[in-house]
Amino acid sequence: MGANNQPAKKSVYFSIATIVAMNIAIIINIYGFPSEAFYGLTSISLYGIALIIFLIPVALVSAELGSMFAGQGGIFQWVSNAFGYRPAIVATWLQWVQSIFFYPISLTFAAVTFSYVFPDSIVGELATNKVYIIAFVLVVFWFCTLAGTRGLKHIGKLSSLGVWIGIVIPVALLIAFGIYYIIAGGKIEMDTSAASLIPKFRTMDDVVMAASILLFFSGLEVNGVHVYMMKDPGKGYPKALFWTCVVIGIIYILGTLSVAVIIPSGDLSITQSVIVAFKHYLGFSHLSRVLPFIAIALAFGVVANSITWITGPASVMKYIADNGYLPKVVAKENKHGAPLFILISQGVIVSVIVFVYALSPQVQQGYQMLMQMTNAIYLTMYVILFVAFLRLRYKERAKPRPFRVGKGNFLAWVVGIVGILGAAGTFVLCFFPPAQLDISKQPAYIGTVAVIYACLILPPVLYVIFHKPKVITPLKK
Repeated sequence: MGANNQPAKKSVYFSIATIVAMNIAIIINIYGFPSEAFYGLTSISLYGIALIIFLIPVALVSAELGSMFAGQGGIFQWVSNAFGYRPAIVATWLQWVQSIFFYPISLTFAAVTFSYVFPDSIVGELATNKVYIIAFVLVVFWFCTLAGTRGLKHIGKLSSLGVWIGIVIPVALLIAFGIYYIIAGGKIEMDTSAASLIPKFRTMDDVVMAASILLFFSGLEVNGVHVYMMKDPGKGYPKALFWTCVVIGIIYILGTLSVAVIIPSGDLSITQSVIVAFKHYLGFSHLSRVLPFIAIALAFGVVANSITWITGPASVMKYIADNGYLPKVVAKENKHGAPLFILISQGVIVSVIVFVYALSPQVQQGYQMLMQMTNAIYLTMYVILFVAFLRLRYKERAKPRPFRVGKGNFLAWVVGIVGILGAAGTFVLCFFPPAQLDISKQPAYIGTVAVIYACLILPPVLYVIFHKPKVITPLKK
């Protein structure tokens, strides 16, 4: 099958603002605020470190590669041009499979948050009711899958709407309430001394917990698959990435501190603290009746985030199947051009995971283990991405780069090495339980995560080892 690297003629284009909105929708995880709120003012330093050693390198690398290869292949196209299709298939699989474990995590947060729409007498039981959580996650996930089958035009609009309603406005309100709370003399629950800005890691558990912050900034490369939807991706995409980094940094830092201000570190909960912070702020401001609307908005933001994730990696999988590198059935699409086979397949897998995860004895522990495992898978892909970026600086040195990281190769090496070290170091830490989990048998935890990781990474490795490809036209460069 010949490569089809040129996008079809289209009448719908993504503006810089739309790409920024989609990037924010795919990266911002409001449920991550409580994890770092545990550190109070120290979280500012942690976010700054993560921004420098992870988000900025990913942004710069994605901008250069996205402007070089303005096609539909995303991570597959980038890695395949660097090392061939076999490593590219592995990288694409890693990006796709980690997203499958992402949905139960994010939608569980949405389910718990949405429970606050109901009266207090119901919330306490509903937020921990496994039947409710399973039903909510499955209904919303399959709704997102259905929306994904409608094509990119609708996804872009929904992402933009979801960013404003479910992320920007709620976070702005959370920050505003936090400022008002402090000015009005509310009790500040975090350490506000200057010394608290400096990270202090006393145990390995603390290091693991802090390192997880890097993955709050993951996903920026996913929308590389949508670069071709811009009129001038060479100029527009780098601008979109710049504004994405600025907005994301502000949202994470101020949002996290707003949670830390009103909830003691010992009472923080990954799934509930954001909406609980709103509840406390609204009660302090005598606006408790607004809480249900906040809960609905936050849940809607997660839905927008999920829809963007559902289509990004799935579109890349379809792309490589279109080019003959995967079985033809994987390329099956509907009249809107959506990757129907991939969307349905991942829907079935996610449904099974939701039942196994939600029915586990300790949901909080299962939630955190899913996050750690997802992080390990995703970080493996990032190492491949950074190495491919450096390889292309020499293999494709003559190829036009509308956006280039530095004039020579020195800055590219600095960015690449920083990204590789940051991703690889955090990868190792993913196999250790973080501080907020009370794990009595650490070796068993590490072994469980390691075994699951191995099982998930083996399928693409075995496929590329034993796969006997037909005659395939190489991807255009």
